[in-house]
Amino acid sequence: MSKQIYRIDESIINIIEELPIDYEIDTDIESDEEDLIVTSSAKQDADDICTFDAVIEEEILRQQEEEDEEEGNKNEEHETIINPQPSTSAAALVTHRPASASDISSTGKRKTKNQKKTSQPERTWEKVDLTTKITDYELPEGPVEGMFVNCACSTDYFLKFIQNTLENICFQSNLYAVQRNKVLNLKEEELLTFIGINFLMGYHVLPSWKDYWSGSDDLGVEIVKKTMPRNRFELILGNLHIVDNTTIDKECRDRLAKVRPFLDTIESNFDDFYHGTRELAVDESMIRFKGRSSMKQYNPMKPIKRGYKLWCLADQRGYIKRFTVYQGRDEVVEEEFEGFGLGERVVLSLTKKEWGESRVVYFDNFFTSVKLLEKLKSEKTLACGTVRITRQGTPKNFMSDKEMKRGDFDHRSTCTGISFFKWMDKKAVFFSSNFHGSESTEVRRKDGRGEVHDVNCPVVVKDYNKYMGVWTMRIS
Repeated sequence: MSKQIYRIDESIINIIEELPIDYEIDTDIESDEEDLIVTSSAKQDADDICTFDAVIEEEILRQQEEEDEEEGNKNEEHETIINPQPSTSAAALVTHRPASASDISSTGKRKTKNQKKTSQPERTWEKVDLTTKITDYELPEGPVEGMFVNCACSTDYFLKFIQNTLENICFQSNLYAVQRNKVLNLKEEELLTFIGINFLMGYHVLPSWKDYWSGSDDLGVEIVKKTMPRNRFELILGNLHIVDNTTIDKECRDRLAKVRPFLDTIESNFDDFYHGTRELAVDESMIRFKGRSSMKQYNPMKPIKRGYKLWCLADQRGYIKRFTVYQGRDEVVEEEFEGFGLGERVVLSLTKKEWGESRVVYFDNFFTSVKLLEKLKSEKTLACGTVRITRQGTPKNFMSDKEMKRGDFDHRSTCTGISFFKWMDKKAVFFSSNFHGSESTEVRRKDGRGEVHDVNCPVVVKDYNKYMGVWTMRIS
């Protein structure tokens, strides 16, 4: 026996009596709930039942539209189960949950949870020959003029980037000590000494940090003993702080809240001190860490497999202009990018300051999507990357692998200027770009015997290898 579920208002009951069907309505009160029992004659024809369903559905939709427009769904509705099959009696259960217009589809039926909502527009992919279009770029590249004039060694460069963070660290550390009824009185020069000792501990490793002040000849390090007493080092280590704990919201979801001011300042310095090249690359990088942390990631595809994951925006010289520490799936998402996936949000947040400058951004198939390329194109930012053919919105009408040999490629484009390429190397590789055309060129590839040959390919392949490959080699 099949059952259909409808949402009805009490006023709909009145129209049931007007139907050309021999229905009778019994109303009972049991456990303070009102159950609507609709019975039908076993001899009723199927045509009459269909008429009943059609009238009910039409009345439901009419009343729903009136509520949405005039009363804003203020009336309380009830949900009842009506058995349209001929039977002597059928029970209908009434609940008191308000219904919204989104619960009922255009056919009057409730939408199920399995019905997915998609925001992807329908795109028409056609095989059209296009030319690569790159606008002029006149912005400066490299370091900001005069920024590193007095820097003679690597230590000078390091101090240049952290100098404006020292005052805040000293202030917050002294404040934390006072809150614990201790006296620290930390100064910037002493803080730099503390940092220097930690650098030494990084390459001169001993079982414990206290061993550097050991009296044993095989453990103690004289330069550390002469630089700072052990008790002073321990006092600084126990009170080192970057932010006032009392100012952190208890409901804060930022796992890096206690070091956020330092990270923001360093990232700002990275961006302000260096212009970078026109071609930029977005990728992930790992900082080695084997301790306990809820943010520690494992990536078997990286040289550093365990540690903290960073999303980085780097130029062609390997300089990181901007970075974000990945905090996991529960990290806070900017409202501006709520409609995008993780990879798309990473690219948009890292490149936002470069929008409108005609920069060229490259990324791999973890980030690339048609939706992302359309967004960057609307912001006057050129972009290109490898892409997974299973991504939403990608064309499916390419030549099959069996029809292609090494060096062959097929392409499709949309009216918005997004191009999609399938290139056959040893296996099929897919690229997408918002500025590349269908021109062909050659790249050098090795065959099975190790001999190098020139292989035909679209221009997008050569550009990707040239500008994305530099970043990949530098971080590995």
